[in-house]
Amino acid sequence: MCDMTDSGSSNTLKVLDDLPMLKDPICIAAFQGFTDRSGETVDTVRFMIEEWHATPIAEFESEPFYDFTMTRPQVKNEQGLRKITWPKNRLYYASPPGSTRDFILFEAIEPNLRWRRFTELSINFLEQLGCNTLVTLGALPSAVPHTRPAPIQLSATDHGWDTLFGLDIPESSRYQGDVGIMSVFNLAVRDLEWSNASLLIQTPHYVAEMKNPRISRALLELISSAFNITFSYERMTDELEIFESRIHEALTGSGEAAEYVKQLESRYDEAAAANQLSRPKELQDTPELPESDDIIDELEDFLRSNRG
Repeated sequence: MCDMTDSGSSNTLKVLDDLPMLKDPICIAAFQGFTDRSGETVDTVRFMIEEWHATPIAEFESEPFYDFTMTRPQVKNEQGLRKITWPKNRLYYASPPGSTRDFILFEAIEPNLRWRRFTELSINFLEQLGCNTLVTLGALPSAVPHTRPAPIQLSATDHGWDTLFGLDIPESSRYQGDVGIMSVFNLAVRDLEWSNASLLIQTPHYVAEMKNPRISRALLELISSAFNITFSYERMTDELEIFESRIHEALTGSGEAAEYVKQLESRYDEAAAANQLSRPKELQDTPELPESDDIIDELEDFLRSNRG
């Protein structure tokens, strides 16, 4: 194991094994945080790590990049012993069966500190692995119903990606404002003339307090189709059933909440008919409903209390 550091720097990326020779690798990265508050995109990457039996190749020291009062370590019981686990950012590599390209999988938690250094270290390491293609996954809470396919927006460096994913690329983004580490990565690799695609999936904002396996499934299906890779979804069946059961129970117990979801369905169907689902701004504002904030709070409280 070796460290990648500058002289006098504590911002360390630990290389866990000898660097492999990879076939035209594609990096797929997800960062829990600003663009993935519930962790569905990280779950998507973790699914691929497990499905492909990916090999860990590098990880970041957590100390330089986190304020532990904001991103707290966790305590767990392992074989009768109490153990602290720290925020983890790890890279893996895998050779999926039937694929002509290898994959680097980046499972991460958005850092609190030193974003530019974190990005620089990551990109430098990916270049050492011969990688110049990055796909990032993000999730945006929106006024979309859980009963409809989640809309996905594609941003990319070239139009080869729209053919690959079967999604339109907007001419340009007019957004100005706060961004997450995902946007920092995307713009950094584009400055280096990498091939880059960013997939932003819209998630039902009223189920933000629980994991929504439909989101991971939708992203996996898109990746599967784009790269001609087959996944086994059997182990997601229980998670999907639990999710559907909890949502059904919550809506059954509140007629107002059920009516709210019906309004979201109507808006969604209108946007779909107008071919506007790929535009997050079209679905950002929640429909007007008497005391809608109270209804959403009630629904979120129910899901939060039953997420275990």
